Amino acid sequence: MNWRYTFIGLLVLSTSLVTAQQKPVDSLRYVLRLAQHDSIRAKILPALVNSYEEIDNDSALFFGKQYLHIAQKLRQPALKADALKQLGYVYMNQGNYAESLRHLFKSLAITREIGPEPTLIDIYRSIGYLYFLYGDYAKAKEYLLIAKRFPHQQIPQYIYAHLANAYEELNQIDSAYWYIKRGYHTAITHNRQLHLGYMMASMASVYAKLGKTDSAIALYRTSLAVCRRQKNFRTFSHNAVKLAQLYYNRGQLDSSLIFARQSIRSAGKVRFPLDTWEASTLLARIYKARYNPDSAFYYQEIQLATQNMLFNRQKIQQTQLVAFEEQQRQQKAVAEQTAYQNRVRQYGLLAGLAVLALIGSILLRTNFQKQQINAQLQRQARQLQETLIELKASQLREAEQAKAADEMKMRFFANITHEFRTPLSLIAAPVEKLLGETALTSPYRYALTTIQRNTQKLLHLINQLLDIARLEAGTMPVVDVQGNLVDFVVGVAEQFRPMAEKKAISMIYEVENDQYQWLFDADKWEKILSNLLSNALKFTPPGGNVRLSFRIAPTGAAYMATIQLTDSGIGILPARLPHIFDRFYQADDSHTRSHEGTGIGLSLVKELVGLLGGSVSVSSLPGNTVFTVELGVRLATGDYVAPAIVPTSCSLPDLVSVAEAVGIAETITGDLPLVLVVEDNAELRSFLVEELQTTFRILTAVNGEEGWEVTQRELPDVVISDIMMPLMDGYELTQRIKTTPETDHIGVVLLTAKADNSSKLDGLVQGSDDYITKPFALTELRLRLRNLLSHQQKLREHYQQQMALPATGNPVELIQDKFLLRVYELLDNHLDNSELSVEWIAGQLAMNRKTLYRKIQSLTQLAPNELIRRYRLRKAAELLQTGYNVSEAAYRVGFETPNYFSQCFKEIYQLTPSEFINQTVLGAKMRVMPHN
Repeated sequence: MNWRYTFIGLLVLSTSLVTAQQKPVDSLRYVLRLAQHDSIRAKILPALVNSYEEIDNDSALFFGKQYLHIAQKLRQPALKADALKQLGYVYMNQGNYAESLRHLFKSLAITREIGPEPTLIDIYRSIGYLYFLYGDYAKAKEYLLIAKRFPHQQIPQYIYAHLANAYEELNQIDSAYWYIKRGYHTAITHNRQLHLGYMMASMASVYAKLGKTDSAIALYRTSLAVCRRQKNFRTFSHNAVKLAQLYYNRGQLDSSLIFARQSIRSAGKVRFPLDTWEASTLLARIYKARYNPDSAFYYQEIQLATQNMLFNRQKIQQTQLVAFEEQQRQQKAVAEQTAYQNRVRQYGLLAGLAVLALIGSILLRTNFQKQQINAQLQRQARQLQETLIELKASQLREAEQAKAADEMKMRFFANITHEFRTPLSLIAAPVEKLLGETALTSPYRYALTTIQRNTQKLLHLINQLLDIARLEAGTMPVVDVQGNLVDFVVGVAEQFRPMAEKKAISMIYEVENDQYQWLFDADKWEKILSNLLSNALKFTPPGGNVRLSFRIAPTGAAYMATIQLTDSGIGILPARLPHIFDRFYQADDSHTRSHEGTGIGLSLVKELVGLLGGSVSVSSLPGNTVFTVELGVRLATGDYVAPAIVPTSCSLPDLVSVAEAVGIAETITGDLPLVLVVEDNAELRSFLVEELQTTFRILTAVNGEEGWEVTQRELPDVVISDIMMPLMDGYELTQRIKTTPETDHIGVVLLTAKADNSSKLDGLVQGSDDYITKPFALTELRLRLRNLLSHQQKLREHYQQQMALPATGNPVELIQDKFLLRVYELLDNHLDNSELSVEWIAGQLAMNRKTLYRKIQSLTQLAPNELIRRYRLRKAAELLQTGYNVSEAAYRVGFETPNYFSQCFKEIYQLTPSEFINQTVLGAKMRVMPHN
């Protein structure tokens, strides 16, 4: 039941009881004009507000604001609270619920402090009723229950009526009925006829919801009689439309029409739009049911107009409520913040006093302990001085020991270098002599060239280590010589041109023409340039470019030479740039790195540049890495004469490797095993091909990805693979080979310099068949390859033997290879199909015919058609052993004619099927004969 407007009458009644004995409005206004003092006006204005509430809300609002202004001017809290309450009632009658709530809450804040209790009860009740009108029934119940808790209730039936309506809207019918009964008995006890009418209407609404229509109708009719006597048109219109609705629901359209008309007339008198809307809606339905379209259309127009007005009013009220509640929240937050700040200030004051007291006690204690502390500090100062003297002496001893250790390390490096150089010389000299012989065959010349080249590489590494040792020990001197720097820099760069041309890399020089003679350390400049150029060419892909920029510019009284080397290589990751000059650091330390190296070169560059008093820096993006070196140089004077210098190739690393041995042709034909060598080092790859091609057919690949492509295409018998390779490492290659059905039978041997146990275990976990570490013996490699191939051959013979001997058991149960097991299962399921073909089996296994042929040939040394034929014959032999005749066995295993079956059977088993049956029967009889 919607009581949003019905109980406004209750509020009007509550105010009219107070003002019933006051003078008419005109008299009050006349007295107000004569009043000279605000205190007198403050007594007249409340009566004017109450008088105008029923007849003119605008005038009531005008005098209410005057009342509030005078109350504030007089600074009397009781008057201000009353004025705020009166304005709240006026705004409620106007339908401005947000302003009504705002004024009532302000009045409540004052009344809580000063009373009186009846006013407090009235304000709580009014706030609860306003929330009821908004549709917030939970809040309405909350404030109404607060009002009910006060012990001195003058007219409690108001609260009972509102609580009953709130509980009814919350669908708590039992509670609603309880409060209606309480209000009803209270009205009877105090002989409140008007309130009795309200209670009857409330009880009728509850009865209607409970389905007690007759009782509801009787109560509504009684309530209408009471309202008619009291001339309470608002309540009359509401009860009349509810009664009309009940009659309409029962189909009593005549009675419904009568009360709906009465409701709309009463609602029009008091301008009560909600009842007007409900009554016009009901009348439109009744006239439509009676086929009176003109009247139905008339009331439908009234309904739509009233509905739009109610909707707009409700929307405005909801907006006002949201704004009001937001203002309330903000005010509450400000109040809480103010209270918090006050508490903080109080606590701060207390804390300050406590701190002052603490400081005073500390000062007293400090003054007492000051002399003791000074004495202790003096003792500690003496002890510290003695400790510093001992520490200085210890540092001197450690410095001498470190110097001695450096000298010892230098002697060790010099000695070990000498020891390395001696055997290297004894290797290099005979090799050079042998290479001078013209009668050498190609294989021997190739092997000797490889020895010579790697001897030079090893010598270069030894020289770099010796340079690092000298730099650490501070024993590397700076020796300036005179020369043309531009010619020198270009000369060093030109020695790298063969490597650049081999990789189709463009070398671009940006140098200024300079004819001056300069003083510089040629040895160190050459090492710096060589390492930077070597690094740039190493990491630049084929078709890229390397740009060398060199210039000399004056800087005050001196000169600065700037070397800038730019390459279009792969770039350096930002996270690795800060470490690029660290000793033994490699920008790519993964298993798939594309380039070899020790991590010494760039570290040596930085230390040499530092020795010369210069600086080196690097910046890198993909396709653009720039190394910048700045070194101070001096012009040569006429007094300084030295021979012109040119770069020497002896200090350069061996940069140009042997030709790539990619896709070497098979030099030996026939049935030799096929071996794939996957190795990124061209020299080692060529060496393995040279040594193994006499006993194997050889294929090669330069990285794991290419090796996987060759493996899928050629299906070699064995794959020999390095681990650390570009694009795909040896571990991943092994894992792919061993987990792919088409290649899982291929043997894998990992050949690598990683000799630790964890690397071996990683390789075996991925499925490799063997693991050989570098350096290795060729004899060991050949033996391991032969053992692996021998094992594969024994497996092939084993699978063939299973097909040849019918008495060795079921081949499907004996087989261990997963691929063959799948093939045999397919044959078993389709054995009686005479048109079973290799193409069909390949389709079922999701591979092409060529791959299937090579896979089966590799595992059994049989062609797929021959494998199918032998499997049919093997199964036929089993059927013959179990009692089938020749024709039955032939048809069941897919042979179209018994004659062809007999021919094939004899070809394999050297017996005709009939002879095989007789032999089987005879053997069975001999097994069951008793022994003598």
